[in-house]
Amino acid sequence: MPSSKFRKLTSSLPRKHSSLLFQLRSQHAPLAKHLFRLKKAPSPICQCCGLHEETVAHFLHFCPAHTHARRILRATNRLAAHTKHLLTDASILPDFFIFIQRSGRFHAVYGDFRELERPEEK
Repeated sequence: MPSSKFRKLTSSLPRKHSSLLFQLRSQHAPLAKHLFRLKKAPSPICQCCGLHEETVAHFLHFCPAHTHARRILRATNRLAAHTKHLLTDASILPDFFIFIQRSGRFHAVYGDFRELERPEEK
């Protein structure tokens, strides 16, 4: 069972958003390294850049294929440069899911990620 803090964090999110967030936090997201470990991918190497193993950290912080989307995210919220804040801070989540949408990385599994309303816009 997810913790009460995680349930509170995701209570207002659509199911696919909270599902992906949980998978990223637990290192079980549909990224090449995890899929390779499950024998669902031919290689742990990132298909977007072809340079390194595709881990959660690689996707969120280092993959050159997502530099533009990452730069926009970090310009919006400087705490987004840290995984701890990125996956646990409710104020970052709307911008984080915009990053996910812009990266296009999980489109095949989850489809489109709509932009969430920011709390100040409600």
